[in-house]
Amino acid sequence: MRTIESRIQERTTGRRAYAAPPPVLAPLTLRSLVLPNRLVLWLRPGENVVEPGAGLVVSEPHAVSAGGRASPETPLVIPPPAGEGAILCLRLSHAGARAACKPPRFGLDWPLGKEGWPLVAASPLAYSPWQPTPQPLDRSGMVEVRDAFVSAGQKAAAAGYRMLLLDFSRGGLLAGFVSPLTNRRTDDFGGPLENRLRFPLEVLAAVRAAWSPGLPLAVAYSASDHLPGGLGPDESLETGRRLTEHGADLLVVLSGQTLAGSRPPYGRAYGVADSDRVRNGTGARTCAFGQIGSLDLVNTILAAGRADLCVLDRLG
Repeated sequence: MRTIESRIQERTTGRRAYAAPPPVLAPLTLRSLVLPNRLVLWLRPGENVVEPGAGLVVSEPHAVSAGGRASPETPLVIPPPAGEGAILCLRLSHAGARAACKPPRFGLDWPLGKEGWPLVAASPLAYSPWQPTPQPLDRSGMVEVRDAFVSAGQKAAAAGYRMLLLDFSRGGLLAGFVSPLTNRRTDDFGGPLENRLRFPLEVLAAVRAAWSPGLPLAVAYSASDHLPGGLGPDESLETGRRLTEHGADLLVVLSGQTLAGSRPPYGRAYGVADSDRVRNGTGARTCAFGQIGSLDLVNTILAAGRADLCVLDRLG
């Protein structure tokens, strides 16, 4: 299988057609960190080998606490893997209603059963019909989760990571607060978008305050639920604005998987439209995700101003 590095070289070495370097090779500055190019490598659960060539490598999800693990194999914060020249971004998550499942190789979202642990979420709604119903997170639980994210960020700094990504996407605990499909609360953390964002923004602000002011912090969030009654376009843009105001230097724009029945219209570059809408509707820097399978397509997306970074699909 060709590496990302070899694919870049094949598309750029000896090509006289380019009067200037293609967009994919333009550096991007996030606070004091300079990414050498606009490609992102997104590691899947269980992966820790850094393929050379990408400007940024996002780790597999690391849980901020034992109770937030998606499966028993989900790591807590560990030192970054070796990778010459790679800029590594640690992805911090709490799986919420999708926690306590078997590793993905046994099937997606299959609960552990008796070997599992209690689940928490914004509201007592199971992610799928075959998974346990989580307990709604009370205020003391929120403080515990917030502090766990802060502590994990501090451990990441000590381990040598230079960028963090907080996962507010695809059915995780913090995503569950944002979407009206999964947040049915009647207290100060439910109802209108301002309330639904209250706890996720509290976590973001706390991590930003504890993280180095010179290093970037990214947030992955689901900009579309792809189910009736889900996050609408206006709320999606407002979420992007608020995340940026509270310290997010980059938004990784994902979609779907809010609940088990929520699926995007998978296809070539299916997530680029959401990235485009968020980037140009809020002014935030965005990373596009979703079956972006060639460097020519990456260059087209970047040149059109639809994203600032792209996750390259290694199966493309």
